Amino acid sequence: MKNLIRQENFNNNDLLLTEKLNISKFSTLFSKIIKELKLNFYFITTFGTTIPVFFPIFQNLVKNSEINLKITDTDIVLLTICAISVLVNENSREINKIKTILNEKGLSELINKFIEFIKNINKIFSSITKNSGKVIVNIVDMFSYTALYTPFLIALYDLIQSYNINFSTFGDNFSTMGFTISTSLGLLTITAKHFISLLIKKISRLTKKKVITENLDIDNIINELI
Repeated sequence: MKNLIRQENFNNNDLLLTEKLNISKFSTLFSKIIKELKLNFYFITTFGTTIPVFFPIFQNLVKNSEINLKITDTDIVLLTICAISVLVNENSREINKIKTILNEKGLSELINKFIEFIKNINKIFSSITKNSGKVIVNIVDMFSYTALYTPFLIALYDLIQSYNINFSTFGDNFSTMGFTISTSLGLLTITAKHFISLLIKKISRLTKKKVITENLDIDNIINELI
């Protein structure tokens, strides 16, 4: 964990996060849980201000998945913290502390869904940034590159809401096959190219410093995801 670097200062994106995703309640809950459980994770200390952006995203994914379990905001926070801590190889004792709580709540089966989703969006993020001239190797790099990280997640949140995306439809196979969603008009197939194109357009409009443009080579990005 020594390779963690402090995230950039991004006041404009902080405001954007608060207005767009209304994460204030999650941020408060996040801080409360960290304090109550006495969690000592490096990634929380380093990236604590931007981690809450994941919470409304996962909240929507869970809602859209129609999971037959009662999942509270606290559960969303615990599941997200657990998933990220596993991916960045945090202290196993601390991770097991959260896993025990989730197991008691009957939510342990969701941990892998959260982990896989973060892995998938990291692949997409890495491919987009690479084609924008910035190399992102892992999730730590994704958190560090806040100039693009925040607009990326906000754009993703918009698409999840617009297309009622859930854990199943946002699987590994989406990069090659696309995914089918149910709408009031019937079934609608969203191709990977269309999804990435929409994502890039939204990111471009959200970034005031033009860290990304809408004319990226979509086919090249898709090929890197396969």
